Amino acid sequence: MMRKLRVALLGLADDGQHYLSAIGQDDLFELVAISDRNVNLSREISENTGIRSYEDNRSLIVELSHDGLDALFIALEPHESYEFVQLSAQSNIAVFHKAPFSRNISDARSLVDRFRTSSQPLVIARTLPSDLSWSVATALSEEVGQVQFAMAEVASVNNADGWRGDHVRAGGGVLLHGAYPQLDLLVSVMGVPEEAFAQCAKFGQAGDVLNYDTEDMATLSLRFSSHRLATLSAYRNAPISHSRIRWVGPDGVVETTAESFTVESSEHMAEDVASPFAKDDGISKAVHEFGVALSSGMKPASTGEDHLASMAVLEAAYLSSRTGAPESVSRFLSAD
Repeated sequence: MMRKLRVALLGLADDGQHYLSAIGQDDLFELVAISDRNVNLSREISENTGIRSYEDNRSLIVELSHDGLDALFIALEPHESYEFVQLSAQSNIAVFHKAPFSRNISDARSLVDRFRTSSQPLVIARTLPSDLSWSVATALSEEVGQVQFAMAEVASVNNADGWRGDHVRAGGGVLLHGAYPQLDLLVSVMGVPEEAFAQCAKFGQAGDVLNYDTEDMATLSLRFSSHRLATLSAYRNAPISHSRIRWVGPDGVVETTAESFTVESSEHMAEDVASPFAKDDGISKAVHEFGVALSSGMKPASTGEDHLASMAVLEAAYLSSRTGAPESVSRFLSAD
């Protein structure tokens, strides 16, 4: 019988709760330690589960790296996790990080470079279904041909409270911390765009004095070529989070949400086609596939390097929102 992977979890709030559940229910893992800045929460979970609780993330990594820690799950925000991802690379510990994993392309490239010198991978969560038998890109190609136009809409329940309103810590607003999975999916399916043009704004009336400096609303236009385009619209402080993407190709239209894959064509009029969307907990699946890759010695999917293109698009988008003009994406991918 294959031994279980010894893992630890940093961050127990929000996504951390989903990670805690997914790891605990997966036979590939032995969760040996947890840590959270909310010490009372960490202690309560420790008392209920018997899992060792640390009050300091650095101490957890340093101590357990000497005891054979196989991987670290990180459910922290990028401004909280940066130094711990670096320390994990230095300690030769594999990392599975919630998305987004960085505030900007510079930090993202720095972390990816750290892991290039490590024998362990840096993996970023992608919770939309994709495996050896099914992927969004393949299914779209089968239904609509080559995607020529995509329209994404994202609503996030998050608001500008705390770190989300501080550009230095957050790195951005709803475009980064609300719409990243959808933007990443656009790039994964359609490739790296040539140009990005974005406009960002805050809620409020003219003359209002706001105590935060990240965007509440964003519109993003991506040009992949003279005949392939995509748009993304996002806003935060919504009553319920939701998202959808409409994919248009020569053979039809497909709409995807977190739960459905709906085809509209001459053969299928708004028909739900069988897909794993409604059958799978995306986080559990991503966590399990990470464990399979580590156990088998295979290269895992969705590495930090795979996400540099999406981070470059975001960097170009935020620059565009300041210059008022379309900006090249390749300039950020080719940066030293």
